[in-house]
Amino acid sequence: MSLSFMSLRGFSEFCQFLQAETGITLEQSKHYLVSSRLNKLMAEQQLDSLIVLLDRMKSPHMNDLKQAVIEVMTTNETQWFRDHHPLKAFADVIIPSLIKSGHHSIRIWSAACSSGQEAYSTSMVIEEHRDMYRHLHLHNPSIQIVATDLSHQILQKARAGIYDKTEILRGLNEQRKKNFFTFNDGSWELSQKIKNRVQFRQHNLLSSFSNLGQFDVIFCRNVLIYFSAEIKSDILNRMAKQLKPDGYLILGSSETPSNYTDQFKMEKINGTVVYRPALFS
Repeated sequence: MSLSFMSLRGFSEFCQFLQAETGITLEQSKHYLVSSRLNKLMAEQQLDSLIVLLDRMKSPHMNDLKQAVIEVMTTNETQWFRDHHPLKAFADVIIPSLIKSGHHSIRIWSAACSSGQEAYSTSMVIEEHRDMYRHLHLHNPSIQIVATDLSHQILQKARAGIYDKTEILRGLNEQRKKNFFTFNDGSWELSQKIKNRVQFRQHNLLSSFSNLGQFDVIFCRNVLIYFSAEIKSDILNRMAKQLKPDGYLILGSSETPSNYTDQFKMEKINGTVVYRPALFS
């Protein structure tokens, strides 16, 4: 599908569809993004305009097509140990603090986890600090990571824990690759002990969070930037309800909740900005 087949009306209506289904807000300048992501799908479906695509997705028999469109529009690149410092603060300070506060079971949510790199990076640093945590707790504390994403396809990849050379090189050092991966037939497979700590679930951030349970730590990094102010406010207010009273919310470096909700207050941990429930003292 070339840009010539994307009318202003078609692009506008497609943006409305995408926001209603996923919460993602596209700027008017993102014509190229829609074109590049939908080009192959449009060719396979023998469609020549977004208007025709939108009309076809209205049919109750076209749920697979709708899901395929959502899949290609919500799949984003990710990497291992992104920015490093949030995971360092998490491993060195946040988890020990929770353990010392008497938490015998710690639950972590990796929201919009994509192909699993953030959730598995979190699991790796937990594994690397396991002896320290055991010393604080006298035995291994129970730590579970719930990783969610809208895309069924990307979650299948995440659960498999198998990555190609290009994916492995994005933020993973040689020592961790040696410690936690096995090379097989041109790909790198993550060790079972790292995978076992992570539970992947399909979930739309526009949907209720209540079935996910409560969490001690929520990672929602570089996700809110894709949403409108109204949706950001809604997501943050609902996340506040899922965070335990002494919990931690960790956002991307350019994201701050203060413009959208009063449910959090900022705290710095060795230079890393985190957010705590507003009533926590």
